[in-house]
Amino acid sequence: MDLRTQLKRAGILLAVAATTGAVFTGRPSSADAARNMATNSPMELGLLAWSEDRLHDADGFLRSAWLVDPNRHTVARRLRDLHASRGFRLSVDEANISETLEKLGDGFRRYETRHFIVLSDCESSWTRNKASILERTRHEFFRFADHLGLPVIPHDHKLLCVLIDDYDNYRSFAREHDELDAPWIAGHYAIDANRVVFYNDLTGPAFERAFQSLEQYESVADDRREQAGGTPDRLSSFELHQSATQLQREAAHRRMDLADQASKFATAKTVHEAVHLLSFNTGVQAPSRAYPLWISEGMASSFETDSTARAFGPRFPSEAREKTFSRLQVEGRLIEWDRLIRLTKPPASESPAVEAIYAQSHVLFSYLARFEPDKLASYILRVTSDTRGGASDHASLFGEIFGPIDEIVTRLDRL
Repeated sequence: MDLRTQLKRAGILLAVAATTGAVFTGRPSSADAARNMATNSPMELGLLAWSEDRLHDADGFLRSAWLVDPNRHTVARRLRDLHASRGFRLSVDEANISETLEKLGDGFRRYETRHFIVLSDCESSWTRNKASILERTRHEFFRFADHLGLPVIPHDHKLLCVLIDDYDNYRSFAREHDELDAPWIAGHYAIDANRVVFYNDLTGPAFERAFQSLEQYESVADDRREQAGGTPDRLSSFELHQSATQLQREAAHRRMDLADQASKFATAKTVHEAVHLLSFNTGVQAPSRAYPLWISEGMASSFETDSTARAFGPRFPSEAREKTFSRLQVEGRLIEWDRLIRLTKPPASESPAVEAIYAQSHVLFSYLARFEPDKLASYILRVTSDTRGGASDHASLFGEIFGPIDEIVTRLDRL
């Protein structure tokens, strides 16, 4: 269930309460409770339910209050305190999980953390590592939202992540169930299904090609060792054996290096997709709005890291994205900045612009998060509340809040 549906449900519950006096505990309400329903604000009803230990009723009322109360920050803080209170447990959308498992087929196991449900056919320790990264990302995401001053609310159910071991199976699932058929995408967030899905990078085409080349390398080493055994000349045999040993050592070192690269990439990808999932379930972004890519992808990429053992987020920009940006800038392959702030969809195919779009979005978002946090928060809130949301509106809103994009880029280049 996405945030839009959650809040709609909360509003329906409030409306029913106001007309019937029903308290959502399964018990008949008293006359005093009925009067409270009719006369008190959603915020007051939420606090009353909380005081009576009706925690999930309190959650529904406070979510309704978050929609209408002019002081959203106060309501958001109350909701977060409620979720952190003793006895509160996040609900689980079992119907959605069952439906997803049916689509996935056999071989998937369910893993559960405090805030997430993970469905995976990957190796258990690898899966548990990704689940822990999801939790770490959630922690840093809320810290970042507080830094910007965004009135974020906790999601009202455990969020869903699907991990698929095989790249081809991932492609099939994305194409069949999420209407996504882009071979260059390493993972995705499905808004309608409200889940993130990605695969084990070791099975992807890039790493598969790299490992195939290593197998050829190792095959040459085996051939030389076999030749050494059949060569009567002792010196030639020794040299062949030494050459084979060196090739095998280099291949083993390269194999370890590739596995390390895959692990780091998987960490960054898990963080990236988790930010999408969190953003659309905490009120930062609304499923009904079309956001410019520099917001959606810039925010997600600004959290990317190869290690979640330390603090991460827009205050610590991705070194890989920064290097890509610098390279593309030197090569003259950046896209026009005024085009970037209008874009709401990536190219359908793996065009040369994709790399630039992601790198520039990362650099722009990270810069504004560090040096213009108040303006960035204002921009995000305006887009989320604006019912228009067209490309021209995004550009005009950008100019209204930040000023001309050329001036921003000039200041950015001076860093």
